[in-house]
Amino acid sequence: MSKQKITYQYQDEKPAVYIAAGLRDAVLYNELGSAPPKGENEVSTNDNLITASQRGDIAEVSRLITKGVDINARDNFGWTALMQAANNGHAKTVTILIAKGADVNARDNTGWTALMVAASYNDVEIITALIAAGATNQEE
Repeated sequence: MSKQKITYQYQDEKPAVYIAAGLRDAVLYNELGSAPPKGENEVSTNDNLITASQRGDIAEVSRLITKGVDINARDNFGWTALMQAANNGHAKTVTILIAKGADVNARDNTGWTALMVAASYNDVEIITALIAAGATNQEE
């Protein structure tokens, strides 16, 4: 079955992907936000890091970081692995990414940071970890 890019809009003209992100629906988010499917052997390790972070797969995140992937790689929406981990409530994954040098102040294509994402869910554990690592909502 082939994937089709979904481009539905809602209310204030934001892409439907924001609904999926708001619901923490990783599968729907990927369906809405993913680029055209890659061949079986073309999946980048950067994409794998973002996906593993989204799932909270600590072992895979650690393995990929050790392998040398770009810890600050971005998806089509400018989301990093850290943003995905924060969005899905994976505090341990957030901690690992921070310890390995993830940019805690990276902004997505709309200007959001991992701290903003965590704050939108009132995720105190992740908010605390990000602030302790120097995260701020101030634009540089």
